[in-house]
Amino acid sequence: MGLVAHVEQQLERVIALGLLPEQGLLPSENMLARKYGVSRATARQALQRLAARGLV
Repeated sequence: MGLVAHVEQQLERVIALGLLPEQGLLPSENMLARKYGVSRATARQALQRLAARGLV
């Protein structure tokens, strides 16, 4: 599994389990990159994939 797919899967899990903060906003690309140990571009691609699927 590639890095983008891994981050996408982790974010999908967080969304499905309702583990988002009160406002339901995802962390910024920079924060996601740090959390998952990936580049900001990788975090952005994962978010774009989730958006294409209508999850964010």
